Amino acid sequence: MYIQIRDAVFETNSSSSHSVTVSADELADDYGISKETLRKGVITAKVYPDGYGWEWVRFYRPENKLAYLLYQAMPWTTRGKEPERGVDVASKLKEVSPRARHIIETVEKKTGLRVELVFPDVEGAHFYVDDDSAGRGLEYTAPGREDELLRLIFGSNSYVELGNDNYEPGEYIASDIGEIHSCPDKMLDEPLDEEATFMADFSLGLGDTDSQFIDADGEAHTGVLSMGWMQSILCDLKGATLTDVHVAYAPERFNSLGEMRTPVGEQARESFFRWLNGKNKVEDWRDYGEEGPTDIRLLRGFRFGFEEVVSKRGGGDHDDMTRFTVSGVGSRAQIEDIASQFDRLLERSEEMRSRNPG
Repeated sequence: MYIQIRDAVFETNSSSSHSVTVSADELADDYGISKETLRKGVITAKVYPDGYGWEWVRFYRPENKLAYLLYQAMPWTTRGKEPERGVDVASKLKEVSPRARHIIETVEKKTGLRVELVFPDVEGAHFYVDDDSAGRGLEYTAPGREDELLRLIFGSNSYVELGNDNYEPGEYIASDIGEIHSCPDKMLDEPLDEEATFMADFSLGLGDTDSQFIDADGEAHTGVLSMGWMQSILCDLKGATLTDVHVAYAPERFNSLGEMRTPVGEQARESFFRWLNGKNKVEDWRDYGEEGPTDIRLLRGFRFGFEEVVSKRGGGDHDDMTRFTVSGVGSRAQIEDIASQFDRLLERSEEMRSRNPG
């Protein structure tokens, strides 16, 4: 069942970490197959040596989407064995998996190409699929859905996305055609609504945190909000456009010497985009009604700044010391409503602390 339709693509997603997007575009007469593949007469699907797990990766190339589907169609008993590497195992897979046979025969019949499936002979390879995503995409391999299957494999705008539910992707997602921006549909050249301005300063912590919201009249609403309530308030920035972002970041450090894997500026920017993608994520469990999901936009030329919060072992996105200051524009009614929510939740926070002073 299709969960949502967005930008002329059908997308399925659930609590599992992988998703499959099938373009509604018609396929080219040659299925977009490269001249080199046509000359060889073979499409070689290579199983991803890093495994189909939690890493945020997209596959657009037909051979890689085909490899994903064939590996999903592989019986558990076959996956559990050490695979033969560097050789074609498509014929053997057809013998033990009717679904894989149907995929291979559908592709071969429509393209005239022979399908090969190869486990690359790569040092350190780990061939697996995350348990929560087992079977993802196989709904398109059922008899009678051959057109969708072919559009999934050969559609230039169709893709398979790996990922996880623990954290959202940063600014870019790795793919087999180069880095892909994680939220291009949220980037704007001009704001949607410039009626009023606002500023929010908050911590990513989920306890008692110093917070501030400056409303359309420039009035500062300031105090200590409990239970990460500032995060809940900002979910109502539907249609607002962020123009300025500053991140005070407490970077994660991975050894006793306090070293960092990547520069703090890169970590800070990735942290912001993970927050933005999280706020804009469609959650099945939340009823947004006719207003639709949280939809915060970002000016394409937004100003970004950062500073490092010095600590021996920061917690990154999960550290109370990591703070965002975001400014933007939106409707006056929306901004006034958020200011009112802030004041109400500030009163509740103070009442809670008075009842539990410890």
